[in-house]
Amino acid sequence: MKKLILLISVILITQSFGYQLKSGDYRIKYSYIDSAVSPTVGIHRYIAYFKNRDIKDIIDLNRGIKVTVNSAKGIDILLKVLRGNSSGLVIQYKNRIPYKISPKNESYNTIYIENIKRGYLSSPHSERIADLKENYKKWLKHKFKNYTLRIQDSRYSNIYKEGVEISVKRGRVTKVLDIRSYKEVSRSNLDILTIKKLFGIAKWGIDSANISYDLKYGYPTYIKLKSGLTISASVYNQ
Repeated sequence: MKKLILLISVILITQSFGYQLKSGDYRIKYSYIDSAVSPTVGIHRYIAYFKNRDIKDIIDLNRGIKVTVNSAKGIDILLKVLRGNSSGLVIQYKNRIPYKISPKNESYNTIYIENIKRGYLSSPHSERIADLKENYKKWLKHKFKNYTLRIQDSRYSNIYKEGVEISVKRGRVTKVLDIRSYKEVSRSNLDILTIKKLFGIAKWGIDSANISYDLKYGYPTYIKLKSGLTISASVYNQ
């Protein structure tokens, strides 16, 4: 009996979600996480535009360009769920809407639906600006006064081969360590990056940079500028 009730509940939730997308214009922001050892490993973020449940356009948020349905990772799984087909998938719901989706036989591939909004924005640039602001607010929301930031910066890759570790307390840099030797390094000839500076670089390169954000905390985890400058970042010890 309990299994029957659970099955009915899942069906109703899926149908309810599908009904929300039956008419009108919607945009769905989602992330496809590939954790397998492959050339595509990482977080791929998109905005998919729908009109009456039919897909119209897709923007690759990492690169700020429109892409085809065939090149958008995870869109086939997303469409399957939107059309009420959950076979072969593990789906978690939040407020009666699917938010985490993964194939049963591919645990290294996961889709997160970040949000669903009505209407369209005018361009990839507009979406990227909105995305940057949204992630900056997400970072501020956590109110981290102290954190440790690990940075790999292509400008210093020959000197600090494994990057540097930056300690920040109350918004000020207190220590910078070479991750390989774990010895303190001179700051005089080093551009010391903080999360605030990373957002500044992301904003400066918003039209042409390849940018990824941390799904939980919002800070930029990867920035590749048109000039070739590449920065990877990870935060811990918040």
